[in-house]
Amino acid sequence: MISFLKHIVIVIAILFISAVGLDRIYSSLLTRPSTDSPLKKAFSYSNQEWDIVFFGSSRVVNNIDCSIISKLTGKSCLNMGSMGSTLKNDAFLFEVLLSNNNAIRDAFFQVDYKYNDFSLGSHFKADLIPFTGRELVDQYLKDEQGNALLWDIPFYRYMINDKVIGIRKVLVPIAGLFGKDAKSGYKPLDGEGVLINVSLPDNYERNINSDLYEKARGATNVNLNYFTAPFCEEIKNREAMLSLNNLFDSYINYATLYDSNQEYFNDCLHLNRLGSKNFSEKIAEDIIRRRWSSLTLKSE
Repeated sequence: MISFLKHIVIVIAILFISAVGLDRIYSSLLTRPSTDSPLKKAFSYSNQEWDIVFFGSSRVVNNIDCSIISKLTGKSCLNMGSMGSTLKNDAFLFEVLLSNNNAIRDAFFQVDYKYNDFSLGSHFKADLIPFTGRELVDQYLKDEQGNALLWDIPFYRYMINDKVIGIRKVLVPIAGLFGKDAKSGYKPLDGEGVLINVSLPDNYERNINSDLYEKARGATNVNLNYFTAPFCEEIKNREAMLSLNNLFDSYINYATLYDSNQEYFNDCLHLNRLGSKNFSEKIAEDIIRRRWSSLTLKSE
């Protein structure tokens, strides 16, 4: 009987050690350096300098062409937009860049109806999971991960986020599958005029996650600037977004910029290729004119 129990214990130990090893291998595949996600890009950058860096959701990914902004302003530009991003996501990417000894002169955060979202976002949280164990990651996940003790069980943290992670997250960095390299950060949309029946929030209350921008900036000299990208005219409650003027010191609201230019929209939330070109030119023009109160950039 004792021999049998020893045998069982040995088998269990071997299975557990194997599971731990496979968990680490799986995690290493998911953390391989690549440009398939803004998160991995942020971790990969170190000792670099940018004059301008944009943060935000798909309304940065699809709307901001840094090549145009760099050409017109003569300044280096980086698009760190992340699909479905929230304030907390943007703050994390911002802090990662600065913690890796990168220098940013002016950071631009796109804020809109997502301002009312206090979460880390399910997709971004899932992307962070392979990086657990890093102090900054654990700090941001602390209030999002439920029972932290269970996360030490091999594959548990992946299992509960399987719908978001899936096999695609492993294949992309390995084989370069499922789409083009996202190094530039800008992904233009084609087509025009697809209306989306969306009603924006009718009020905005202060989101404490916006304090994370100040916290991340720390003692650096990064200037914090904010803007709202255009919406189509059919979107309801756009006027409520005017209250964001009271929440940020250096803010420009472009929500109604293209009310007479429906041809600039792929849908009511996102500009198409033509619209993003025009909007990037407008952003560059306003940077040169120093319309944001905290800007230090000058045209050269």
